[in-house]
Amino acid sequence: MVADQKPFNMTAPPRLLAQGATATTAVLLFFLVFQAQSASPFDRANTTTTPGAVGGICVPSERKALTSFKNSFLDPSGRLSSWRGEDCCQWKGIRCDSTTGHVIELDLRNTFVTENGDWCGGLNEGGGHRLTLQTDEMSPSIVELQHLRYLDLSNNDFKGTSLPSFIGSLNNLRYLNISLTCFGGTIPSQLGNLSNLHYLDIGSSIYESVSDLSWLLGLPLLRYLDMSEVDLSSVRNWVHAVNKLPALQVLVLSSCGLNSTVSTLPNSNLTNLEVLDLSDNPFCSPLQHNWFWDLTTLKKLVLSDCGWSVGPIPDALGNMSTLEVIVLSSNYQIYPSNSYLLGNIPTTLKNMCNLQVFDLHGINIDAPISKLMERLPKCSWNKLHEMDLQDANLTGELPFWIGNLTSLSYLDLSQNMIGGSIPGGVEKLTSLKYLDLSQNMLVGHLPIGMGYLTGLTFLDLSQNRLVGHLPVGIGSLTGLTILDLSQNRLVGHLPVGMGNLTGLTILDLSQNRLIGNIPVGIGALGNLTELSFFQNRLTGVLSEHHFANLKRLEFLDLSGNSLKLDFMEGWIPPFRLTTGYFTSCDLGPQFPTWIRWVTDKANQPTLDISNTGINDGLPSWFWTFLSNVYRLDLSMNQLRGSLPEKLPANLTIPILKVLRLHYNQISGTIPACFCQFSGLEEINLSHNRLTGEIPQCSIDTFGSSFGVIDMSSNNLSGKFPSFLRKARSLSFLDLSYNKLSGNMPTWIAERMPSLEVLILRSNMFCGNLSMNFSELNQLHFLDIAHNNISGSLPSSVRNLTAMKYSKSDYLNYTGASISISIKNQELNYTFQSTNYIVLIDLSYNSLTGHIPREISELKGLQSLNLSGNQLNGKIPYNIGALRRLESLDVSYNELIGEIPSSLSDLTFLSSLNMSYNNLSGIIPSGQQLQTLNNLYMYIGNPGLCGPPLPTNCSTNKTNQIVHGEHDDASHDTIYLYLSTSAGFAVGLWAVFCTFLFKKAWRIAYFRLNDQIYDKIYVQMAISKATLIRKF
Repeated sequence: MVADQKPFNMTAPPRLLAQGATATTAVLLFFLVFQAQSASPFDRANTTTTPGAVGGICVPSERKALTSFKNSFLDPSGRLSSWRGEDCCQWKGIRCDSTTGHVIELDLRNTFVTENGDWCGGLNEGGGHRLTLQTDEMSPSIVELQHLRYLDLSNNDFKGTSLPSFIGSLNNLRYLNISLTCFGGTIPSQLGNLSNLHYLDIGSSIYESVSDLSWLLGLPLLRYLDMSEVDLSSVRNWVHAVNKLPALQVLVLSSCGLNSTVSTLPNSNLTNLEVLDLSDNPFCSPLQHNWFWDLTTLKKLVLSDCGWSVGPIPDALGNMSTLEVIVLSSNYQIYPSNSYLLGNIPTTLKNMCNLQVFDLHGINIDAPISKLMERLPKCSWNKLHEMDLQDANLTGELPFWIGNLTSLSYLDLSQNMIGGSIPGGVEKLTSLKYLDLSQNMLVGHLPIGMGYLTGLTFLDLSQNRLVGHLPVGIGSLTGLTILDLSQNRLVGHLPVGMGNLTGLTILDLSQNRLIGNIPVGIGALGNLTELSFFQNRLTGVLSEHHFANLKRLEFLDLSGNSLKLDFMEGWIPPFRLTTGYFTSCDLGPQFPTWIRWVTDKANQPTLDISNTGINDGLPSWFWTFLSNVYRLDLSMNQLRGSLPEKLPANLTIPILKVLRLHYNQISGTIPACFCQFSGLEEINLSHNRLTGEIPQCSIDTFGSSFGVIDMSSNNLSGKFPSFLRKARSLSFLDLSYNKLSGNMPTWIAERMPSLEVLILRSNMFCGNLSMNFSELNQLHFLDIAHNNISGSLPSSVRNLTAMKYSKSDYLNYTGASISISIKNQELNYTFQSTNYIVLIDLSYNSLTGHIPREISELKGLQSLNLSGNQLNGKIPYNIGALRRLESLDVSYNELIGEIPSSLSDLTFLSSLNMSYNNLSGIIPSGQQLQTLNNLYMYIGNPGLCGPPLPTNCSTNKTNQIVHGEHDDASHDTIYLYLSTSAGFAVGLWAVFCTFLFKKAWRIAYFRLNDQIYDKIYVQMAISKATLIRKF
């Protein structure tokens, strides 16, 4: 079995400052600038309620308004449980003026936020903490809070109701945040009445498309504006609209559908703008000519995912000397196609002395890494703390002086073509927390000084060509949470110091050449959730001590090693796996009992225990265990006995999706309780000793989920399983090498339209090949050889659409292999390889009639085998249209006529068999056919001549006569045989009858024979005596 690459979750931590934290950084920057510049009327330091303040109890009318506002929400987490009593100023989220007692702040922000949640579906982790509107609109009682200066309702659920226009009557508002609130409808123009507003965040809800931004004119004091994910694609002159906000410092218009921009602003009012985020908008225009290059006050510029059309990064970037954050990432072949930023960074960046974040990942820089780094402003080397150049088409080697970037805390150079060794200068980056050099061409040893990077929390050097031993100093990186050194060429033993990395959550050392034992200290890594030693050369015994403290372990891959897992009787693992791979480890010979407890049904676990040396019967608790796993592979062991007949009475609905038990010694029948696994998507019971009928399974839902079924190479009998009538999603079916019988179902195409591979070889099916091929437009592999199928080969084979093209896509059906008869050989293919083969094998049936000429339309066909049938007529003249054909076998039929000359067009043909037919004429010649110098592929066709047969064809005249008389040749041969037989019979009986009735003739005949015999005998005796005397 070819080991599959295992899915391994290597989720990197969030960026320190760049894209993922754009909004947060903007808010922090805004408040720092906001507080430093002036004493604003909105001073939160003077808004808290203090003991002894005049009017310590809030205004009754405002308390009533707040109570009404509260009653319009569902509060599942009790966030508003403090909203009771007389003094509303003491309620959570409420602040009052210390002098008047008026409510001036209402903060109901839900702080439980996940980055990838469904904001308006309640599916993310913060959903249970949200306030959810239970009325048709937000309560208008909030209008009573006329002294309100600060309103934050973000990350709550307003159920798609419209943002009420009465918000515009809160004239004293300085701060309004209604982002992530699931408001729908249009944005009311009354927001323009909030003339005192300094901060406005209305992003990330489900508003309708906005076509007018003229209401922004009423917000002259606005310093912060975030409208991210608001559809502004219909807004014209949006640049001019925001240009009328002279106090603006932060502008975030990410994911707004903006598709136009302007090259210049003749009268720019944005002289205070410090943060500009236009990311994820389909501008699809040149980056060089844009209005924002003149904004010399910018500190942060985010232009990622904008599809800037092909061209270099403009030199004008160098004029922005105040920039601290540059994000131009993911502008590489976005939309339209062939649209990307190209080339190295400008040489004009020398004055960017404040540069802290430099993100160009996904840009086609196409230059040596050293050249790019030389263009970074040297005056910023001690300030730069984040550099992301992932997937930037970088080449060359890392310069040693990279160690001069002493403030660098985040470095991502993954997915490039950087070669050479990791320079020793890296060990000087003592501030580094995140280092990703994966998917490059790095060689050499890991630097010994790697242990000095004690601040590292993330280290990924996977998919390179690193060699040598793991440095002993790696045990000093005690802050690491993720360590991935997989897919290199590392050798030697695992350092004992690995046990010091107690903060690790992910450890991946797979696909290296590590040897020896796994140290017991690995069991001290109590925070581990993912651990992989896949495909190394590790040996030795793993005991319960290796897993003693791994209580959080969810992913474990020990496959591809020679490890023995030997646990004491009754050991129960402290962890519950979602994924466990143990292929090629030694878990036997008894069925391991600890496996029963290693999974948790709630996690939908996957277990691969294939080829683990288990030589035992299936345990009594097998079905219970089976009901608690999602995917189970027990193939290539020596499991024996029969499958349990009944499911336990208290068994809950099984979640099993994939079951692989192939290549074992399981006997008996397939039990009827098998039908209760209604969610099965893949089952492989091939190469066992199963007998009896396949259960027909009358349960309505059984069969509808199947994608793969393999029950080949058993002794199963009975009819074609009827539950497959519901298998509309089935793509792979192999029932070959059994004793199944009955008529070939006519409903296969109608009920299983998703079939890609159908193998019914070596059974006893009969009937006609009458399936509707036009329904099987995905079928590319059809093998029904060695059955008793009769009738003709229908012309509707032309409708097998998937056979008209060569297969290039990839679908991993399952992990086993199948046997295929191709090119006169019995070959084993993995299911993955099968997906690339386009094949028809109908050999050794009872098919009659002609080979339909429509078969030549299947131009992706690679193998065609129609041998051992009773096909007649001529080979289709256009057989040469099957240009990708590699194997053609039409032997042992009754085909007549000449071999089509178009056969010489088959340049991929490497196996040909036309033997034992009634073919005649000259064998076509061709460059590819001449390489098939095997006369046996034409044997049994007496009418054929020409190379490679020894029969030479006559002159052209003789050939014409032969061809002219060819139609009568078969009749002449019959007449010759008849006349010869008749003459022989007549002559023999004439002599015999004469001797029978003429005694004298009979005596004379036998006397003559005796005389001749005596004369010959005497002559031989004399000759022998003469020779003896001589010698």
